[in-house]
Amino acid sequence: MSQYNVPQMSRFEQGDPYMSTANELLHDDLFPEDAYADEVYWADLPRRERITWVNNQSNREAARELKVLAAEFRRDPLQPFRDYFSKYVIVGLGLFVEGYTLFSVGNIDSLFEAVWPQCWKTFQVCNAKCVAS
Repeated sequence: MSQYNVPQMSRFEQGDPYMSTANELLHDDLFPEDAYADEVYWADLPRRERITWVNNQSNREAARELKVLAAEFRRDPLQPFRDYFSKYVIVGLGLFVEGYTLFSVGNIDSLFEAVWPQCWKTFQVCNAKCVAS
């Protein structure tokens, strides 16, 4: 046991200057600055203030993205291009191929009918339900 008798109190009870009040602690969680302006939800602002708030948020985010892009470009000039290709071009190419495949099936039916009429036109070899699917 300690030779000093020190009362055990929380930091808040001791008056810690770095500790905030309970209301201040919850304020950032209840009213995040990316959705609230002085405890008013952005969509509840009057029209002019809402437009100003939305433009300020947009400009702030655009500036943040440009800073990140510039820092990334300074570290490695090709990294932004690699990121763009991996996030957008590859994904977009996959979506294009999927869409092309789905929409081109209707155009291929006439080719299949011309090349394999016993399967695609007269249904002698293949089942009509299978061909239709």
